[in-house]
Amino acid sequence: MMRLSDILRYQTAARRTHRVPDGRYHLLRRAGCAILLTAGMLLASAASAAPAAYDEAVELLEDHRDSAAIVLMRQAAEGGYVPAQRTLAFMLLTGEPTFGPGIAADRYEALQWFRRAQAECPICAYMVKRLEHTLHPRPATDGARPR
Repeated sequence: MMRLSDILRYQTAARRTHRVPDGRYHLLRRAGCAILLTAGMLLASAASAAPAAYDEAVELLEDHRDSAAIVLMRQAAEGGYVPAQRTLAFMLLTGEPTFGPGIAADRYEALQWFRRAQAECPICAYMVKRLEHTLHPRPATDGARPR
């Protein structure tokens, strides 16, 4: 099996010499195009899956199925969808009192999600400033005292 670097090297050599090395140029060109097309399709499907997961999570929140909603909301947020990052951050910020059992409040993780979305979301940028001002460094979990 040939690696992508081999394919690109053969394509470059064929362009420089204007001949087909080992008679494999056309096969390699097709393989290179197929690899790039597949990578593009995977990126596009991941980008389109995030809004769909977000929409489904919102429907679950409306039905008060919060535990299932946070799983989908997290998937959409990890897919880079800014509305999902903002909503997940607010879910983690308020936790159980607003969203019901199964949603634990974690202000530190909420701050991380607000930071991811702050470039495209002014509300998130405001929340980053607010949380950075009010939160203390995360306490150590190994029993050691923070410095």
